[in-house]
Amino acid sequence: MDVVDSQRCLIVGPSTDVARQMIGYKRLSLTDIKVDIGRGAKAKSVSAAWTAADVEGKWASSAWGKTLAARKAKAEAGDFERFTDMVSHKKAMKATRKALKK
Repeated sequence: MDVVDSQRCLIVGPSTDVARQMIGYKRLSLTDIKVDIGRGAKAKSVSAAWTAADVEGKWASSAWGKTLAARKAKAEAGDFERFTDMVSHKKAMKATRKALKK
């Protein structure tokens, strides 16, 4: 949102999850997703620009977002989901081995 000095910047999130705060660049990971706002913008205008730019949708369609979503789904999976994943994986590996034998 705003540059403080060569090592820190001012950030604010679109929701109440991330309050306005200074954070070091070493703790940030930059992406290609960009929201056009002015320096020192208020939280309300940041939230409006965030929704207008469809940042959540762009993040969900990115490879990084898909990886994190898959990790979260795997961590939240129950016994039955893990079992069905194991069975489908075994079935796919059996088909692969059969195709490689030919």
